[in-house]
Amino acid sequence: MDTYILPQLLVLIPFLMGLAQVIKPYLADDAKPNIIKNTLKSTKRIPYILWIISVLISTAYGFIYNSGYAGGLDKAIYAVLIVGILHGSVVAWTAMGLYDTAKAAKV
Repeated sequence: MDTYILPQLLVLIPFLMGLAQVIKPYLADDAKPNIIKNTLKSTKRIPYILWIISVLISTAYGFIYNSGYAGGLDKAIYAVLIVGILHGSVVAWTAMGLYDTAKAAKV
């Protein structure tokens, strides 16, 4: 498991699932317009929002806690490409998959 997702980033999975649960009622409510609904427009954009949030948090984690890189270009490549995009994407896709599985199990 350590090769696909950093163990420290596993805490993002329940966080992203909870965030999706919070955002969805604001988008589904047709009665009142709000800033979230005006920005996102529909519930189909929730996975993209979760992916962006996961990549941003993972990139910040990569810059704060790097794996021994002293700095410069090596640190930036590790933080943005490896931790941010790769690990952040896997975390977001896992959270979305678990969210869809839990949603399907409720039916």
